Amino acid sequence: MGVVLNKSPFTSYQNIFLFAALAIVCLFIILLAKGKVHTLFRNHYTKSFVLFMALSGIAGVMVLHSLTVLSLAEATLLLSITPIIAVFIEWAFLKHSISSYKIAAIVIGFLGVVILLFEGISSKHSLINFGVLYVLAAALVSVLRHFSAKHQRSIHTTDTVLFFTMIAQLIASAPFAFSHSWNFNLESLAITIVTGILSAVFAFYLYFHALRYIKVSTLGVISYIQVFLGAFWGIILLSQPLGLETIAGGICIIASSYLVSKKNE
Repeated sequence: MGVVLNKSPFTSYQNIFLFAALAIVCLFIILLAKGKVHTLFRNHYTKSFVLFMALSGIAGVMVLHSLTVLSLAEATLLLSITPIIAVFIEWAFLKHSISSYKIAAIVIGFLGVVILLFEGISSKHSLINFGVLYVLAAALVSVLRHFSAKHQRSIHTTDTVLFFTMIAQLIASAPFAFSHSWNFNLESLAITIVTGILSAVFAFYLYFHALRYIKVSTLGVISYIQVFLGAFWGIILLSQPLGLETIAGGICIIASSYLVSKKNE
């Protein structure tokens, strides 16, 4: 998806809007085929569900847009810090115990973030890479969405959660998508449709099912696989260089995420 967002004639927000719209149509057809459209109107839509909707819309837009503000390798690296953020939130706000092992992992992950945050400082006019700050904010909101989704899965079906998640993402991306003119052509629409089905429907469906069986901090570490794919596709298809700072910071972040994941097993 990162490659499509970077190479598409549409803006990143327009692509996100189209992904969400396509997912809504597909999910409605699935619910219709299952004879479960009525479940959309028979669930308990509490304040916590509204909060989940808001977080889902914001997180979905921010995470996908993150793939365009930095190189794919850098963006996916920073997004893979989510297990560390989840562990910190579990300790600071949910009163979970934290071992010295996890503290060490957090420190290592923080070091990796600092390396990326000040990457290329000697060759840039800005002291800090603000693109990194944006991606970190996206990771934080994504973790909050993870916790909210963990609660919603016990109340709503996966189909319902996905359907309203895509509606939230559609609403959140709409103002940005329509602030620019649209460059429609058959090829870009076809790519968007195929990518949208795979990423916005199938991948999210698997994600929400995974939340039923593993912890938030464990689920987040799976994203480190995306780092290697992000770096590979970024180099091959987008000609994005892989600097020494990115490699050094990436090693720290992946190591810390892996340590947290193994400790939770």
